[in-house]
Amino acid sequence: MPTLKIYPNDPLALVSCQIDIKVEKIPTLSTSRKLQEFLPERKDLLSHQIKIDQESPKAATTKMISSPRWLSRDRRTHHYLQFSPLDPDGSTIVTAVVETTDYKGFEKFNQLVSAAIENLLDSVQNPDLSRIELRYLDELRVPSDSTTGHIDWQLWISEDLLYPLNSIRNLVQSPIPLQTLSVLQAEDDKFVKIRHGRGQGYEFEGVNDFSRELPSPGPYFLLDITTESFFAPGTSPRALPQKLDDLHTTARGVFESLIPDKFRKEVLENDRHSK
Repeated sequence: MPTLKIYPNDPLALVSCQIDIKVEKIPTLSTSRKLQEFLPERKDLLSHQIKIDQESPKAATTKMISSPRWLSRDRRTHHYLQFSPLDPDGSTIVTAVVETTDYKGFEKFNQLVSAAIENLLDSVQNPDLSRIELRYLDELRVPSDSTTGHIDWQLWISEDLLYPLNSIRNLVQSPIPLQTLSVLQAEDDKFVKIRHGRGQGYEFEGVNDFSRELPSPGPYFLLDITTESFFAPGTSPRALPQKLDDLHTTARGVFESLIPDKFRKEVLENDRHSK
């Protein structure tokens, strides 16, 4: 695999990390100085949590929950928490999400995730790490034929992503799937999900006050790679950065294996194609 580096013209539309942690109760969070350096603005979102007693459904209780969210000033990076109560033990799964459309490389992203998780763990007792997920959503854009405007994707991506379903050719307009999802097992506790296919416009444009600097619209090939791993009971939170690094190494290896040198040299390493 080629040496890992930051490409001057990367195709990333979104990078996200999601970590599930079981805690004894919903924490009340402050904002650490380290997290504030990355994400200086905070907005708390209020939601209602409804708890229904199965033995007495009419005796439902409603509780107001404040879900914190931290944002960068340019609204291209944010971090938020979601709370999912577990019955009957009364504990809660906290899902910590960090997302960015302004990816500056894995090292900086890992530092941001660490700051977000440290800020959470400062407010909880006996955290139990459950699951971690790292996602890279790429929109691969390449030059079209100057005469026909057509893109021959066989020149730009691995043929493994273009296999037609010839057995149903007579039932569809084209036997080449518009989109495919594959789930593969990398290790006993690690999985890789690859969603891919041809698209038009944008796969992700941004939502509300989480924005993206958009390239020119047009055809693209989606390569959405997610690596996921589960923690053994009692895993120390100190293991998180290394676990995230391992997921990144796998995701990057998958990406590099699915693009040929032509795409790497003529697009990724070509400043003139910059967004």
